[in-house]
Amino acid sequence: MDNESSAETPIDLNDLDLRLIKLLESDPRSTQTGLAASLGISRPTLGSVMQRLVDSHVIRTVCLADHVALGYTDSVVFGINTMPSSLLSVAEKLASLPPLHYVTLCAGPFDIMAWGLFKGPEDLLDFIAEGLGKISGLSRFETVMCQEVKISPALLAENQGYRPKEKQVALDQLDIALIGTLQRDSRQTAADLAAKLGTSKPTVLRRMKRLLDEGVIRLMTMVDPVALGYKLVVATGMKVTPDKIKEVAEAVGGHRNVHSVALCTGRYDVLAWMTFRERREMMDLLTGELGRIPGIRSMETLTSLKIVKASYIYVNWRGDLWRSLKKG
Repeated sequence: MDNESSAETPIDLNDLDLRLIKLLESDPRSTQTGLAASLGISRPTLGSVMQRLVDSHVIRTVCLADHVALGYTDSVVFGINTMPSSLLSVAEKLASLPPLHYVTLCAGPFDIMAWGLFKGPEDLLDFIAEGLGKISGLSRFETVMCQEVKISPALLAENQGYRPKEKQVALDQLDIALIGTLQRDSRQTAADLAAKLGTSKPTVLRRMKRLLDEGVIRLMTMVDPVALGYKLVVATGMKVTPDKIKEVAEAVGGHRNVHSVALCTGRYDVLAWMTFRERREMMDLLTGELGRIPGIRSMETLTSLKIVKASYIYVNWRGDLWRSLKKG
């Protein structure tokens, strides 16, 4: 199903907007009473400001889930090249494939980068044969297996990021249904969730607390990078000396411009996704700070030209850069 965000005109953010966004990034579960007190405004004013930011697609509360706990053991990035005349058609076909949650057109060694989740090697092989193998115009691809992923989405607040525990957790059908409902709309009340799931409000609250405590899910406030001036999206793949891989990933992931970083096997040892306001900012990071991290032997950078699909842990935003053509 095609999906385009409704807001096309960038919103002007004032100081109050930015202060509220910073608080929500730090703790998306803050109560409106607590937020209003922290900002020194009334609850009705706070509600009005929050609603404006939500309606303008500047902020969105999302539910991130540990994919391993849900049975998706293989996280894979595909680097894809196409015949020149087939680039857009291949990208749209990739976006229609359910296992893929992120598809972007790139400038760099690959024409397209895509990320997906799979329930083991057989699932991945079936996807390659029945999915990628049947797309005309796709000339070659490489797979990069992501062993560990850290997500650090905060753009204003200091945030340690989120790393799924990636462990097998006993989940029943109600747990899975609750997670799916939260991923579709994380702002629902416990009462609304209970009504949709056919259970009680106390049961929903207990289940949510357990899922949060065990690290199966985490609620986060995601901010539209474009609204804060971040218009450039890049993926940087790094080859690293074997004894420094984890140290490099932690050092890279701690930078404000990096919103996710993965340990990998394949073409790259560490793969990071970054956002920047301008090219000079990107060059300063890539040639300066990253270049001084011990252990990095080489880097390849792919610049995102257009995000065709963004779902699951990614958020669909307004504007050409963050618009999702296919809703996951």
